[in-house]
Amino acid sequence: MGQQVFLQHTLTALLTGSRLRLPDFMRVELSPDGLISRIDEYYDSRATDVLAEAGL
Repeated sequence: MGQQVFLQHTLTALLTGSRLRLPDFMRVELSPDGLISRIDEYYDSRATDVLAEAGL
Protein backbone atom coordinates (compact mmCIF):
# COMPACT_ATOMS: atom_id res chain seq x y z
CA MET A 1 0.00 0.00 0.00
CA GLY A 2 1.17 3.53 -0.77
CA GLN A 3 0.16 6.70 1.02
CA GLN A 4 -3.22 7.81 2.30
CA VAL A 5 -4.70 11.29 2.13
CA PHE A 6 -7.58 12.47 4.31
CA LEU A 7 -9.96 15.33 3.57
CA GLN A 8 -12.72 16.71 5.77
CA HIS A 9 -15.16 19.28 4.44
CA THR A 10 -18.79 20.41 4.65
CA LEU A 11 -21.08 20.56 1.64
CA THR A 12 -23.56 23.42 2.00
CA ALA A 13 -26.57 23.95 -0.27
CA LEU A 14 -29.52 26.33 -0.14
CA LEU A 15 -32.83 24.62 -0.84
CA THR A 16 -36.36 25.98 -1.03
CA GLY A 17 -36.81 27.19 2.54
CA SER A 18 -34.13 24.86 3.90
CA ARG A 19 -30.38 24.60 4.13
CA LEU A 20 -28.39 21.42 3.71
CA ARG A 21 -25.14 21.11 5.67
CA LEU A 22 -23.47 17.78 5.06
CA PRO A 23 -20.23 17.13 6.96
CA ASP A 24 -18.11 14.80 4.84
CA PHE A 25 -14.89 12.84 5.24
CA MET A 26 -12.85 11.34 2.40
CA ARG A 27 -9.97 8.89 2.46
CA VAL A 28 -7.90 8.62 -0.71
CA GLU A 29 -5.43 5.78 -1.07
CA LEU A 30 -2.51 6.23 -3.43
CA SER A 31 -0.62 3.38 -5.08
CA PRO A 32 3.19 3.28 -4.76
CA ASP A 33 3.46 5.01 -8.16
CA GLY A 34 1.32 7.95 -6.90
CA LEU A 35 -1.95 7.10 -8.68
CA ILE A 36 -5.29 6.98 -6.88
CA SER A 37 -6.12 3.36 -6.14
CA ARG A 38 -9.14 3.82 -3.85
CA ILE A 39 -11.51 6.54 -2.64
CA ASP A 40 -13.82 6.14 0.36
CA GLU A 41 -16.33 8.80 1.36
CA TYR A 42 -18.29 8.94 4.61
CA TYR A 43 -21.11 11.22 5.71
CA ASP A 44 -23.91 11.17 8.26
CA SER A 45 -27.03 10.29 6.25
CA ARG A 46 -29.26 11.95 8.87
CA ALA A 47 -28.01 15.27 7.52
CA THR A 48 -29.88 14.52 4.27
CA ASP A 49 -33.28 14.40 6.06
CA VAL A 50 -33.73 18.03 5.03
CA LEU A 51 -33.99 16.83 1.40
CA ALA A 52 -37.11 14.78 2.19
CA GLU A 53 -38.58 17.70 4.13
CA ALA A 54 -38.05 19.96 1.08
CA GLY A 55 -39.71 17.34 -1.16
CA LEU A 56 -36.53 16.58 -3.10
